Amino acid sequence: MSATAFATPFDPNAVTAPTGLTGVGALSSVQLSWNAVTNANGYAVYRGGVEKGTVASGVLSYTDSGLFMDTVYSYQVAAIAPDNSRGPKSAAVE
Repeated sequence: MSATAFATPFDPNAVTAPTGLTGVGALSSVQLSWNAVTNANGYAVYRGGVEKGTVASGVLSYTDSGLFMDTVYSYQVAAIAPDNSRGPKSAAVE
C-alpha cells in the first residue's frame, strides 16, 4: 500500500495576524508597536474597529494622537498582503 501526499499550494498573498501588540499612552496620544509579519507589505492600524492609518513594510510602530484623556481606546493591527488585502487582525489592546 502506498501513501498519497497532498501539498498545500503556496499563497504568495497570505499573511498572518501580527503578534505582540502593545500600547504606551501619553497625555493625548498612544504609541503602538508589534512584531513583524513575514510577507507583509505594510500594516493597517485600527481604532475601535475602524482603519485609522497604515505604515510601510518594516515599520513596526504607529502613533495615534489627538486623543482624549480618561477615554478607553481599543487598537488592532493587520498586515497588508502583497496584493494590498488586509490579513487577520491582531488581538486588541486598550
